[in-house]
Amino acid sequence: MGERPERDYAIWREAGADRYLLKFETSDSELYRRLHPGSSLDKRLECIKQLKKLEYQTGSGNMVGLPGQTAAMLAEDIILMHRLKLYMAGIGPFLPHPATPLKDFPAGNLDLTLRVLALTRLLLPWSHLPATTALRNIDAVESHAGAGSAAARNGAATKTTCGNTCKSTGTSAFLKGTATLKNAAPGNTFAPGSTAAPESTCKSNCVSTCTYTSSEGQRLALTGGANVLMVNLTPMKYRLLYEIYPKKTSPLEEYRQAQQLAAEIGRSVAADPGHGLSNERQGEERGDGSVQLISK
Repeated sequence: MGERPERDYAIWREAGADRYLLKFETSDSELYRRLHPGSSLDKRLECIKQLKKLEYQTGSGNMVGLPGQTAAMLAEDIILMHRLKLYMAGIGPFLPHPATPLKDFPAGNLDLTLRVLALTRLLLPWSHLPATTALRNIDAVESHAGAGSAAARNGAATKTTCGNTCKSTGTSAFLKGTATLKNAAPGNTFAPGSTAAPESTCKSNCVSTCTYTSSEGQRLALTGGANVLMVNLTPMKYRLLYEIYPKKTSPLEEYRQAQQLAAEIGRSVAADPGHGLSNERQGEERGDGSVQLISK
C-alpha cells in the first residue's frame, strides 16, 4: 500500500490490520532521491515511524545492487535496520524489469545479498528475515553473466527453457551447469555439460529472459540467516497487473516448491501465524527450527 497519510494507517489498524511492509530500499538520501524523483527518504522513514507508533508489526529493508550503491551504503542500511528494530527485515537483490527505466542496469549479486543478510542476522537475532521472492529469480538474471553466474556455479536450475547466452566461447556457458537447456528459436534441447551448442547457434538465437524453477537462492538464504519463505499466491490473471518479476511460476507450484524446499533443508513449516516479537521481547529466545510461509 506504500506511503499513505497516518489516518489511513490508523483506519486499517482499527479494522484489524496488524502487519505492514514498507521498504526504505536504501539509507542514502541522495540515492533514494535519484531512484524516487519527487520523494524523499525522510518521508519514507516518517511513514515507518507512524506504523510503529500504531503498533503494526512493521517490516522494512533494503535492496542490494541498486545502481550507484556502495559498500558503505550497504553498511548504513544494516545499521538503519537495527535502529528501526524491525519485526521483519527484507533484504533482496535489485532485479531490473524490462519495462522500467532501470532495465539496462545489471542485477544485484547473489553472493553479496547473502552476505548482507547474514550480517543483518547478527544485529537482528529475533527479527523475521525472509528469503525473498527476488532470490527465486536472481539466478535467471545472473545466468546472463555466463559460467561465473550463480546458476552455472551451483547448478541452480532444475528445469529451464531459454535461449543460449551469446559468449565469445565455442559453446554456451549455460551448459556448464546441471540444467537441461532448450534453445529458443530452433527448439533444440542440449543436455547438461553438452558441447553441441555452437557459438553461431548461440549468437543467432539469443533471448532476453530465462525462467528457472529453482529456489537455490532461497535455499542459500535459509541456511545463512533467513527464517521466512515469501510465497506469491496471487492468481496469475491478477499478477499481470502488478508484475515485479517476469515469468514467475504458478501460485500452486510456488507453494509446493516452498514446502519441498523447507523439507529438503530439514525445516518444518510453521502452523502458527508467525507473529514477530515485540520490541520489549527482543531479548527472549524463540523458535523451533520452523520456517514461516508468508504469502504476498
